[in-house]
Formats: sequence, structure tokens, C-alpha cells
Amino acid sequence: MPTRLADLFETASSSDVAPSSKHTAHDEEFPETPYAICLTPRSGSTYLTYLLKETGKFGFPDEWLNAFKIKDEVASLGTSNIALFLRRILIKHASENGVSGLEFSYSQLLAAQKIGNLDKTLTGRMRYFYLRRRNIVRQAISLYTALQSGLLHSNDSNDEKRAAHAQVNYNRKAIRENINILHDQEMGWETYFGSLRIEPDRLYYEDLIARPDKVLRRMSNILGLDVTPLPSRNSAIKPISDHRNEEWEARFRDEEADYLKTHAKYRPFTHIRAQET
Repeated sequence: MPTRLADLFETASSSDVAPSSKHTAHDEEFPETPYAICLTPRSGSTYLTYLLKETGKFGFPDEWLNAFKIKDEVASLGTSNIALFLRRILIKHASENGVSGLEFSYSQLLAAQKIGNLDKTLTGRMRYFYLRRRNIVRQAISLYTALQSGLLHSNDSNDEKRAAHAQVNYNRKAIRENINILHDQEMGWETYFGSLRIEPDRLYYEDLIARPDKVLRRMSNILGLDVTPLPSRNSAIKPISDHRNEEWEARFRDEEADYLKTHAKYRPFTHIRAQET
């Protein structure tokens, strides 16, 4: 990933495509209300950003540090500086109320930091939201089946991917390895937040799936929106889950009870779900 990002920005620096004046006029400015969604894999970030985009009030948050997204934007924005690229992205994809968001994983952040200093872009007025799961076993199972089948999101499914998803077999070793990967990313995020001396607003997949309206209300309040936009009741994106998730989780917890007990001692703190009133 770092090499691919570097190659993309190197291409941009030698590109004949010049940025339009609307991208260069305010290079030192930010949208009035910028925010970042820091994610861990399989935590519902695609679902969340879909809901945010659909309201038209939260800008157009996307994984703008993803190599494929960068490829679509970097030449037209006309810069080989990744910090400037992100500032221009925020301006370009802001909603009319001045709100604009970024979404990125810890691995994407690390890759971007290797080719440029993002401190100025990712500090200041930037609000931070941190999205993860309480149930890391179920998260690891989701990551394992997604990587094995290629079925990442419900709106990206087809017969071939659904068939591949159904044929994935239980693999205790792979699930454990994915828990370790997720744990490392959680620790990385905590270190990153500490280095910036910020406390992000912490969101959880389980709450998002249960009450997406409450998550949007919370984000709306933190970002200072006048009115809380309500999510659609008929989202095109749904959680990918079947009976195997519960069966595999129960089996893994039984087989790896000692490992999970030790892991729980070192995992960053997770907040319990607030009771509904």
C-alpha cells in the first residue's frame, strides 16, 4: 500500500492535468465543520457513511486514503502533496452547510504518513469519531469470511460472491490471527489519539446496527447541526450475517477460552451499551 500511494502521488506531480481554480483558491482553508471517522475493519463504516451521505448534511465521507479512491481524484485535484490533497478533498466534498468528512483505517493512515505530513490537516477544528466493535470475535469472523469470499458489502453482492461466502469453512487459526490483527489496530489508534492529545467520540457497531438514528443524532449534536437528519428506513446496505456467525463464535469461544481470557486483559477499554429509555 505505501508504494502504491507513493506511485499515485508521483504520477500526480508529473501530470499535465491542472487543478481548477476552485481547488486552489482556498488551499489553506478548511470546511467550517471537518470531521474524521477512524475505523477498524468490519465495524460498519460503509453502512455509517452510506447513511451520512444519504442525508446530504454530513458532506460526502469516504475512504479518501484508499489507493483506488485517490486514483480517481488525485490527478484532477492537481497536487502531489497528500496533506493538500486531503484539504482539497474536504472542500470539494463538503455539503452546503459546510460539513465535510474523511474516513480511514489505521493501515491507510500509516501508508499516508509515509509519504507526507498530515498533522496540519488532521488537527485544528477536526472532530474525531472512532468506530469499532465490542465483540471482537464476531468482528474477526466477519473479516475472515469477507476476505475468503470477496463479499465485503451487501450492495456489492452477486451470485458468485454469495456462493463463495456460503462455502467458507470454519478456521480457528485464521479467526485467532484476525483477532490479533484487529487488536493491533485498536492499540495503534489509541497511540495515535494519545499523540494528538485528543479523545475521539467513540462509536460502536452494535449501537449503529441497533439504532442508526441515535448514532446520527449523536454525530449531529457533536458537529453542531441545526437539525438532526434521519436515516432512511430502507438502506441499500445491510449487515452480512447468517446462522454460522453465532455457531462459529460459540465454537471459537469454547476452543479458545484461555486465549480470550488473556486477550481481554490487554484489549483497549470498550464501553458497555447504554440502556434504552
